[in-house]
Amino acid sequence: MPSWLVGSLWAGLTAGTLFCALASIMTWAWRQPLLAGAIYGVVVYAVMNLVVVPLSAFPTKLSWSPSALAIGLSVHIVCIGVPIALIAARLCERGEGAAPR
Repeated sequence: MPSWLVGSLWAGLTAGTLFCALASIMTWAWRQPLLAGAIYGVVVYAVMNLVVVPLSAFPTKLSWSPSALAIGLSVHIVCIGVPIALIAARLCERGEGAAPR
């Protein structure tokens, strides 16, 4: 299995698990998964770009233009935060998760 695929699966599993753990503390996230997912997408983007990338020993200092920032945030909200929140809310709705009722 290619290492990029393993890394992607690991990142997705970690992000989903972390969302469920946070949503079990902040119960409003189960009732409003779109809002919670959007906020979670912004948080994931911030952590990745302010913590993970600088610690990865990337050889150059990164800077973002306003358009790159807008695109990056949009992608993290639409493709990471919201899908994770909707899937978690749906699974808990069917009784397969641990969401409070």
